[in-house]
Amino acid sequence: MGFEDTGLLPRAEVALEAADLDGATVLPSPPDALPVADGGADVVLFVLHVPDPAERTEARRVAGATGRVVVVTPGFPWIGHEGPAPELDAALWGVCRAASLVPPGLEARSASTHVVTQTVAGSRSGLVALLLERLTVIQRVAGLGDLHPAVRRLAHALEAFASGPDGVGSYEVPLVARVLA
Repeated sequence: MGFEDTGLLPRAEVALEAADLDGATVLPSPPDALPVADGGADVVLFVLHVPDPAERTEARRVAGATGRVVVVTPGFPWIGHEGPAPELDAALWGVCRAASLVPPGLEARSASTHVVTQTVAGSRSGLVALLLERLTVIQRVAGLGDLHPAVRRLAHALEAFASGPDGVGSYEVPLVARVLA
């Protein structure tokens, strides 16, 4: 695995160890200059990063004729609580678009697509607290102030959602893995 951000290295090593992947190697490197021989990798994996043309070329070189290049990106999150919550979903996506956190398009063709969904279930108040926490992180990373229209719309949608009857609901974020052809 290659990383430009070496701060991710310990997390990647722990994940590989937990998955019992003895043959996997972590290599800190930029994605367009992997220190691996031609055809030396079974899989080249881009996680939460869409490769540009130079990075795809390098990935194909490293994967060779029999290896695979896989791109994992977030899909569209949604909220469910005793049914769909379209106003809240739309407001959530408004913030994601404002922060440029939308599922990216790939220039390359995809041979196959796999979707794994992370689901967080909990009470209505728990889901609101989680979404407020995530909103704070998105605002900080994207530089969106409290007065940004998308932030205000989501805050109002969360207030309306919070005032409903309690019960169990879910917040789902799919991860989309595409095998590039």
